[in-house]
Amino acid sequence: MALAFWTYVLSALGLIVVVPPALRLIGSSVSFPDPSVSFVLVAAFFVERYCAMHIQIYSLTHHIIWHIMNGITGALIIIFSAALFPVLGQSAIPTAILISYCSAFAWYASKQSLASIAVRRADFEKTTVAGPTLAIIVAAAFVLLK
Repeated sequence: MALAFWTYVLSALGLIVVVPPALRLIGSSVSFPDPSVSFVLVAAFFVERYCAMHIQIYSLTHHIIWHIMNGITGALIIIFSAALFPVLGQSAIPTAILISYCSAFAWYASKQSLASIAVRRADFEKTTVAGPTLAIIVAAAFVLLK
């Protein structure tokens, strides 16, 4: 999981940092999304990957709940998107994705998977997700606050 998280984070952050200057360099008329939207999207799909990997671990118990979790999360995404769009505009959908995965799927999937492999959350998260999460936060702070 740590390798998958680091691969995702380094690739996503690389795109945010490299693509805008590259587009300017070649004189492209295409613009990259605003960094604040990009970082919310990166965070949202990071949490989605977190959920997916935990639900895969839990699926090894042969108790398959991913279809229920995806249904709940999908409904929440629609509800939050509709509610947030008038306030956030283009950031509404990535924000809705992030809120939806965090409010339902992330805590439940990780709780179930960690219980199924009898591992303490702090020990597991420290070695898998803590570093990549910190990298996203530091990169967002650096890019958005400069």
